Amino acid sequence: MRKRRILAKDRVGKEAQTYNRQLGELEHRKIMRLKLGRPLEESEVVHHKDGNPHNNKPSNLQVMTRSEHTRLHIREYWRNKHANE
Repeated sequence: MRKRRILAKDRVGKEAQTYNRQLGELEHRKIMRLKLGRPLEESEVVHHKDGNPHNNKPSNLQVMTRSEHTRLHIREYWRNKHANE
């Protein structure tokens, strides 16, 4: 298990640690669980504010519902699409 985790780290860079479901809890969800002091609910997602999924600093993470997260990314998509026209 440790060998797989090290290989995953090498793929994304030395600064990032990547956890998938085979290796355990996703790192960003674990960080927010510890920060909040409670388990995350199924309806909650952890959003990376800067859009970088490898930046798991607590200041870059925000808990929101799935619907809030979807709305946020739809707004970003349309904002970017109109900015490029």
